[in-house]
Amino acid sequence: MAVLVRGCLGDRTGGEHENLRAARVEFSEKYSNPGGATLAGQRQEPNQEKYEILQFPDNQVRAKFDEYVEAWKQHEVAKSELQAFEASTSEPSPMASQFESVESFMEFNGRRREYVKHHEALRRNQDGSAARLKEIARVLGVLLPRNCTLIHHVAGRQYVIRNHRGHVTVASEIG
Repeated sequence: MAVLVRGCLGDRTGGEHENLRAARVEFSEKYSNPGGATLAGQRQEPNQEKYEILQFPDNQVRAKFDEYVEAWKQHEVAKSELQAFEASTSEPSPMASQFESVESFMEFNGRRREYVKHHEALRRNQDGSAARLKEIARVLGVLLPRNCTLIHHVAGRQYVIRNHRGHVTVASEIG
């Protein structure tokens, strides 16, 4: 169940490592059963979520890193789709300052409505993917020690996941 990460920059003191190790043991003894699952109904400790995350079984750890890479790829696609739309499509503007009929206004308004509808859908997609990425990064910020890098391989590609002072990022390298 332990996760070994190499390449830490080491800005923690020995005391911090000892405190974390002691907290893991204490949490493990209080809140975990032999199968590794957290027991329900226990009182909430202030850092219980952090310790629950640190107790993830190995398969959940790997799945969380896989999920982060997938969420990052989806967010990059959503971001580029919105940027491409904004670069290639401008909001419709009236051909003149005066509409000659209700029909010409309705035609203009229909184009504007479609533009706004499509733009908002792309914006919601990007915002949703950003929220998902942020939520997974929050978990990885607990799993991956600060100022450490992890090389993760998914589908024949190599990804560099880094926790720099609590900010988790990912970069893709050609695989």
